Amino acid sequence: MRIRFGNQPSSQRRLRRSVARILSVALFACACSKPPYVPPEGVPQLFRAAEAEPELYDSALDGCVEVHHVWKAQVRAVHRTSRESVDERIQMLMDSAYAPYAEFWAGYNSGFERWARRDFDLAGDSRSAIPTQVDLLDLIAEATARVAEMTGRLGCAEWFLVYGPGWANLGGLDDGSMMIDFFGLPTEGSIDNIRHYLPHEVGHIVRRRARHDPDRPAPPDPDRGTVLSSIIEEGFASYFADAYWGEEMTPNQALGYSEVEWQWALTHETELWEIAASELEETEQRVIRRYRAAREHLVPDGPGKVGYFIGYRIVEAYVAKHGNGSLHALIDLPVGQILEASGYAR
Repeated sequence: MRIRFGNQPSSQRRLRRSVARILSVALFACACSKPPYVPPEGVPQLFRAAEAEPELYDSALDGCVEVHHVWKAQVRAVHRTSRESVDERIQMLMDSAYAPYAEFWAGYNSGFERWARRDFDLAGDSRSAIPTQVDLLDLIAEATARVAEMTGRLGCAEWFLVYGPGWANLGGLDDGSMMIDFFGLPTEGSIDNIRHYLPHEVGHIVRRRARHDPDRPAPPDPDRGTVLSSIIEEGFASYFADAYWGEEMTPNQALGYSEVEWQWALTHETELWEIAASELEETEQRVIRRYRAAREHLVPDGPGKVGYFIGYRIVEAYVAKHGNGSLHALIDLPVGQILEASGYAR
C-alpha cells in the first residue's frame, strides 16, 4: 500500500504520517498473528502413529510412572480439522487437549488458547515427530528404576508429554507433576537430550517426595523457596545426573554447559559465590531467575543459570568430604545443612 501526501499543509502531513504508521503497525500485527499453516491433508504420519496406539494414558512400575500422551490429542485435533476453519481447530484443541488436562496447562501454559491460535506449528516443526520415534514410557521407567537401585527411593510421578510453547525441555511443576515439551527440545539430538536429562528430573522427584514421605519424613526446610534452595536443588539434580551416567557424561554436560562455559565458571567461581552468598535468603522470583535461567547472566561475560554450577560445586564438595555413599544422605537433608556440611562456604 502506498499513501500519497501531495502538498498538504504540514499539520495535515503529520496527521497522515501518523495514520500511515498506525496502519503499518496494524498490518504488521495482523501478519504476525496469522495462524500457523496446516496443509489440507493434515498431518497423516503423526495421525497414523497416534492411532496405532490410541491410548492417552499409560503407566509402568506398578503405577509408579504415569504418562499422559497429550500430544496424541493435539495431533488428532489438528489432523481432523485440517480442512475446517481455524476457530473449529482451536475449539477441538480446547475440548480434547486442554480441558482434560486443564490443571497441568494452568501450571505450564495458562495462555493455551492464544498460543494454539498463533504459535502451535505442528506441521512445520520437525520436532513434532519425536514422540513417534521413541517409547518415552520405557525411557522414563528405565531412569526411574535405575535411580531406585542407586538410592533405594522410587521417583514416582505423573508425566505429561506435550507440544508446548518450548519454555523447557523437561521439568517439574509446583504440584509435583512432570512434563516433556517436545518443542523445547533441541532440533538435533532430541532423544539423547531426553535420555540424558531424565536422571536429573528423577533426582528432583526423589528429593521432593522425601519431604512428603510419611514413612520416612525429612526434616522441615526453613530455606525453602529461597535462592539457596534453588541453587542446592538444581546442584543436587545435576550432580546426581553426573553420578548416574558416570563416564558417559562430563560435569559441564550435566549442567548443560559447553567446555568453555565450564572453564569460565571455574575460573570465576569465587566471584560468582561472593555474589550468590549475599542473596541466598532472597525469595523474589526475579532474583531466583538470575540463578536458574539460561538467558540470565549473573556476570555479563559468564554463562547462564549459574545457580546450577554453584549448587553442583556445593554438592561435589559435600560428597568429597563425606564419601561417595553420602549422596544418599543428601536426599533428606535441608539445603542449609548441605551447605554447612559441605564446607564450601568456608
